[in-house]
Amino acid sequence: MNVADAITFATEALRTAGTPEQARDAKVLLAHSLGKQKTFLIAYPEFELTDEQQDRFSTVIARRAGREPLQHILGRQEFYGRDFRVSPDVLIPRPETEAIVELAVSFLADRPEPRFLDIGTGSGCIAVSVAAELPTARGLATDISPAALAVARENAETHGVADRITFTEADLFGPAGDAEFDLIASNPPYIPLEEFRGLEPEVREFEPRSALTDEGDGLAMIREIVSRAPQNLKPGGRLLVEIGFGQSESVASMIDTSMWSGHAFHNDLQGIPRILEATLISL
Repeated sequence: MNVADAITFATEALRTAGTPEQARDAKVLLAHSLGKQKTFLIAYPEFELTDEQQDRFSTVIARRAGREPLQHILGRQEFYGRDFRVSPDVLIPRPETEAIVELAVSFLADRPEPRFLDIGTGSGCIAVSVAAELPTARGLATDISPAALAVARENAETHGVADRITFTEADLFGPAGDAEFDLIASNPPYIPLEEFRGLEPEVREFEPRSALTDEGDGLAMIREIVSRAPQNLKPGGRLLVEIGFGQSESVASMIDTSMWSGHAFHNDLQGIPRILEATLISL
């Protein structure tokens, strides 16, 4: 079997299985199986696969046909210009979450030694990206999953920021105590239970359920974060929280104007309000 035949075979197998973007996944997984870049597939369509390479390719195609996420098979996902290791223990980083990093970096850039808190860090994509972009920044990152924290620590080591982020097994604010941060960020589980049940198998069956839904209306964690954040923000500090489709009005009602000087919602590429940005009143 040569490269061209392998792509045709895999694309059809994935189409039969009902996965999205079959041709893209077939090419990505073939390049992965060969240990080559995708450009190799274009340059050498007649390249003959060895028996070992064919077996390896068949195995990963079968996994993808079983609806296992591409990122789990590859073991990585690109986020904010960096590769992050991912596993079934962490939420796969999404492009919309990059907006949190962009807003955080913009807000913290002028501060000499900014401190931030990342609640529910998962793979560490937010905390690691912020620390990597801001060499003087230091952060506390919490998660209730020891397995997720192991992945986050590995990503911090890979990107050279492990000495500036403290990863702690804790729920929400964890050991923050009365510490004050310039910024608090979170991508909490905001998918309502009813919506979770209708998600694609790649998400519903393979990503950590506790990182996706609060088993209720999707607002429980957001409500608690918005309520407790003022205790751990410096005056004029910033809160950034990712929210779900149709939640902006409910989230806006959580903002106590006696504590917050203002808030805004930032839309994702589909025009959906996705990021809550709120500023604590300055004393």
